[in-house]
Amino acid sequence: MCWVVGAACQGGVDAPSGGPSAAPEPVDCDAIAEDLASLELGNYAPVARRIRVVEHERADCDAAALSDAERACVAAAKTRAAAEACSPRLALDVQCDAAVGAVSAARRRPGLAPAFAAQLDREFAVMTRACDDDDWPVDMKRCLVGSASFEACAGRLPRAQRDLLAKRLAAELER
Repeated sequence: MCWVVGAACQGGVDAPSGGPSAAPEPVDCDAIAEDLASLELGNYAPVARRIRVVEHERADCDAAALSDAERACVAAAKTRAAAEACSPRLALDVQCDAAVGAVSAARRRPGLAPAFAAQLDREFAVMTRACDDDDWPVDMKRCLVGSASFEACAGRLPRAQRDLLAKRLAAELER
């Protein structure tokens, strides 16, 4: 343990006792997945959603083949941005409201008729809920943020999720 708050432990020695410090326990992808899910969802997410996010984060961690130092860095991160800075190989998720919001912002035009603007708001609300509920792939959400076009990214969404989204949108427009 370091004896100066905010100072990094260096040299493998505990300052107060002068004795050797224990090597830190390696951090596994299970622990990292739990930490990243907490950063994404907070403490009060539905259990089913949390399970899906933890599974995705664990798979991303395993695929990234992080070094021990990168794992320790991610485990110590207090924000998603800090965790993302630990390794360029760690593909962190994008929030659904940010992904769909990028498309929504790109579709907004000055002078848009109020009725059309209201329809767009309803459609994007349905898309955001579908993204959250159906756990859209990270690749799809990153594409939406980067291109701000659903059409350009639709191929990254599995057919079953595209079909379900189309049904939800049609139901919303019939209201």
